Amino acid sequence: MAGWLEKSETVAKDAKILDIGCGNGALLCELAERGFTNLWGTDYCQEAIDLAEQVTNSEGVHAKLVVSDILTAQLSQFDGSPFDVCTDKGTYDAISLCPEDSCRKRKQYVTSVASLLADRGLYIITSCNWTGEELQQQFEPYFVHRASIPAPSFQFGGKTGQTVSTLVLQKHSDSICA
Repeated sequence: MAGWLEKSETVAKDAKILDIGCGNGALLCELAERGFTNLWGTDYCQEAIDLAEQVTNSEGVHAKLVVSDILTAQLSQFDGSPFDVCTDKGTYDAISLCPEDSCRKRKQYVTSVASLLADRGLYIITSCNWTGEELQQQFEPYFVHRASIPAPSFQFGGKTGQTVSTLVLQKHSDSICA
């Protein structure tokens, strides 16, 4: 993710970036090392935000960290202006595995992420539970596929596959989000 963003000619170093489910803040630190400066992280768990604060502070990284449930997140919880880029390295997977009403929660996640992004903003997702094609279908109402970030592949039973899928999706400029 960070490498793709660094090489992208469309993402400025001062782009407003939100790491959804930021956990310990490692991706925020990597993005800062690559020169990105407007970094935000969110997690539903206060302990994760506390840890991310410790990690980013120890690395000299300035990131704005917010406790928020992505399913109900609103721009007003951040600073009111939309994000240029949102990243996810497992939050959608965790929501997908929720035993209670996971289909509704997945749809709410897609709507929520779309509502946080600027028109034509980028959403980069890494999943170990969904194929690239499945992710494209699930995010299709609001997003269009722009790129697939290669991952190591394996061969088993004469077939080649990947253990993870990482996609770059772009929000449609005419998306209407709740």
